[in-house]
Amino acid sequence: MKSDPAKAKKINRVDGEWICEGSHGPQFRADFETESGKFTLETDSPSFLGGTGTGPGPLHYCIFGLTSCFASTFMTLAAMEGISIKSARFLGECHVDFSKTFGLSDKPIMENVKFRITVDRGTNIEPLKALVKLAEKRCPAIFSLTNSINVETEVVPSME
Repeated sequence: MKSDPAKAKKINRVDGEWICEGSHGPQFRADFETESGKFTLETDSPSFLGGTGTGPGPLHYCIFGLTSCFASTFMTLAAMEGISIKSARFLGECHVDFSKTFGLSDKPIMENVKFRITVDRGTNIEPLKALVKLAEKRCPAIFSLTNSINVETEVVPSME
């Protein structure tokens, strides 16, 4: 990537459909392609948002993506710094206020995101504190939440 910055650019794409039939099961299904193959994920909103609550909701995937992206960034930076971490657990949680979603307020929807990193007992914590700050600056998912990003939306008729 140093010699060819274009190699640092990627497009992540979700091709999904809203599932209208039935009252049980997922509401949304999407296919993803990676270098290893094709995968399908499904989501169902909690009942207070019109779903059945029988599967992970969209914000579960959001906090999963955010936490796993932060974990990956943090562990990559640790490896780059030569810091050996034998085991690590990452807890991510988001505090959400749905009142804006229902048109009841103008409060921010996402109030707070918290991470806790638990490392194996023998790990020196001090150098990891600086890595946390660096990971917060370099994590693509954190960047997506904390910076304005251009969003384009269009509605088109089906070709079917």
